[in-house]
Parts: sequence; C-alpha cells; structure tokens
Amino acid sequence: MAPTERREPIEMVDKEDSAALLDYVGSDLEGGKKSDPGGKMTRWQASASIMKAVMGAGSFALPWAFSKMGYVAGPATLLLLMALSVESIKMLVASRRMALAASSSIAASYVEVARAAFGPIGAVLSYAASISASVGVCGSYLVFIAANVLSLFPSGSEGGSNGVSQGVLVFAVLPIAVLLSAVRDVGRLALASLLGDASVILGMLVVLVYGGAYVENFGERCVAVAPIASMPLAFGAVGFLFFIHFLVIPIESAMMRPEEFEDVLNVTFLACAVISAGFGILGYLFFGEETEQIVILNVEGSFFVSAVKILLCIDLLLTYPVVMRPSIEIVEKSLSLVLKRRCAGARAW
Repeated sequence: MAPTERREPIEMVDKEDSAALLDYVGSDLEGGKKSDPGGKMTRWQASASIMKAVMGAGSFALPWAFSKMGYVAGPATLLLLMALSVESIKMLVASRRMALAASSSIAASYVEVARAAFGPIGAVLSYAASISASVGVCGSYLVFIAANVLSLFPSGSEGGSNGVSQGVLVFAVLPIAVLLSAVRDVGRLALASLLGDASVILGMLVVLVYGGAYVENFGERCVAVAPIASMPLAFGAVGFLFFIHFLVIPIESAMMRPEEFEDVLNVTFLACAVISAGFGILGYLFFGEETEQIVILNVEGSFFVSAVKILLCIDLLLTYPVVMRPSIEIVEKSLSLVLKRRCAGARAW
C-alpha cells in the first residue's frame, strides 16, 4: 500500500496538469483562478497596439502594390482583405471565449485556441509557427534597422560606415530590443505602440510632402484598374497589413472590458485602412509607373531620405516588443507549467 499512497498524489498532479495544459497561458494552476497578464488595457491602448501591429514598414510597399493593381482596384482589394480579417479575428476571439467557458483556466493565446480546437497536435504546430513567426519577423527588424542606420553615414571602409559592420550594429541594437520586450506592463507597451504609430504616420507624411513639392505630372499614366496579370504580384503586400491574428488574442484578453474588443477592432482596422489606402493612392499618383517596391527609394535628397529612415527605425524598434511579447509569454507560461508540475511531483514523493 505504501507505493500506492505515494503515487496517488502524482496521479492527481498529472490530471491537474492535463487540464491546465489546455490553457497554460493565463492560468495560475491554483484553483483555476484567472491570471490575466494585465486586465488593465484601455480602449485607446488596445487600439494603439492593434494599429502598431497593422501599420509599419510594410505600409511603404502600398504605392507599388497599387501601381500593380490600380488606384481603384488596389484600395478595393485592401478593403476586402480588411473585412475578411476583421471577421476571421472575431471568429478567433469567439473561439477563445468558447474555450474559456469550457475550461477552468484561460485560453489567452493563439496556441491555446488551437489546442482547444484541434488538440495537442494543433497546439504544437501553432506553438512552433507562432515562435518562428515572431523570431523571424523580429530578426528581420534588427537587420533592417542596422542596414538603415549604416546607410545614414558615409562609408569609411569596405567593412561599412567608418569600419562598423552591419553585424555589429545588429548586436548593438539587440539589447535595446530585448529590454523593450521585457516590459510586462501592457499599458507601457501600448505607449510604445502609440509612439511607433506616430513614427509611421510621420514617415508617410515626409514621403507625401516630398511628392507634392518635387514631383511633376501628378497622376500621369496611372490607371484605375491595372491588367489582371500584374495584380497577383501585389496581393501579398496588401494582405500583409491585416494578417495579425496571432497577436490580437493577448490584446483582447488584457483589456479591462474584453466585450468592447470588437468595437475597437472595427474602428482601428477602418482607420488603418483609410490611412493606408490614402497613402498608397497618393504615392502611386505621385510616382506613377516609376513607383519603387519600397516607395522610400523614390524619395531623393539627404534630408527627406534620412528623416524617413530614422522614423522607420524608431517604428520597427518599438514594434519589436509588440510582436515578440506574445511569444515570450507563451514560452514563459509553458515553462512555468512544466516547473510547477515537476515541483509538485517532487513534493509528492
């Protein structure tokens, strides 16, 4: 009987962990209490975070995308993809709430909704995809920042500006990005998102001011609807804006009033669509058939180019924690669950 008595508590721990594994992100495993990472995010903070996830360096590809679609077909496609994204995100949030109602803990991440819907295999695949996406995207941010900082200074040697290589700049920026990602207060992350949003909009304004001041033949040889053969080339650039599904669940779960999330999502996505469509249309009309894939390349003059590059670097640096933080929380919570299970098993023995 002695071995049985020792194993019984471990069996109970395994059952508790099995239930907790359904929703390890956001659950504290102690009485099934809610462990919301914040629950303090206001409507404007949630809106700023969503806008930051939508708008960024990819927005500067929209004038080129519209040149491949047309200044009518391009915005129409953007609005269609926005509407599809809004509806699919609402379905995702509804799935999270269904998983929450069906369990004693919190489905606070994309991974946990996948676990509730598709079981362990779906969770593992979603886990790997979420981490890979965050690390890959954030890694490209660091490279982009380093390359733009490097281009702001005259080359002093073959190795880079004044002998500083791009790799050195990546490692110089990395500690700042890591420190920003370590911020756990969603309100502070929302402030970073707001600053990033301001940087993107200012960058857009710099491009438009340059176009209005120096570009002649506004709208010349621009088409409302481009040939169908060229449209698929731009589809990814347009759709990229609104495909932020794995980032929105932590935002919704951190709101003071999650029931307001749908309204915030509608308003924010519509605002992003209007700003992005307006920028894309004007950028295309300014530069016409010569619109570069990244419209910054159409901007000439040291002041204008440097201003846009600096604003983009600020934006990407402030976007880093928004994209990386959800994956960090997934890893932290999953490791915490494993450690608690092992500690409980050790105490039982």
